[in-house]
Amino acid sequence: MQCTGLTDRARLRRAATLSVVALVLLPAASSASSQGGAIDPCLVGAWTELGERDQFGFDGMLVTLEGGAGRELTFLAHGRARASYASAQPLTGSLTGEPLQIVVTGGVIYKTRTLRDKLTFVAANYTGSSVDATLAGVPIALGPQRLPAPETFRCSATGLIERGSGFSARFVRG
Repeated sequence: MQCTGLTDRARLRRAATLSVVALVLLPAASSASSQGGAIDPCLVGAWTELGERDQFGFDGMLVTLEGGAGRELTFLAHGRARASYASAQPLTGSLTGEPLQIVVTGGVIYKTRTLRDKLTFVAANYTGSSVDATLAGVPIALGPQRLPAPETFRCSATGLIERGSGFSARFVRG
């Protein structure tokens, strides 16, 4: 019985590696309407994350991760965006009853563009950033970082909401 548990746990860790990478690496930005390399003017400036929620299916179960408060996003008018994780809280949840935690450190520089309510990440520089995950306190090896999928956003003078497949995040200006 213990042997099966260990085998299942190892299988879960390998599968979690793939699923978690698709989720977390690395949250994004926003969008509204622009052409060329410019972004929606509402996005321009600094934003601080209040929190996010990531959900994904794994082996017939729904896994939910929450956290991320403190991540800072800064958008420039020409489409460059910087995500800083210096003050970001980890994302936490559970997988098969075991605690799952993801910690992102450093920063990422993105090249973005927007069209209506869609934000697209065209390129990224991950130098100096890392994403570390643990399942039941045991490190999980994560694959290479990838560009986030396009997102939708709602932006106002004081707030920003980003949404993607199984992902939502709230920000305040400043």
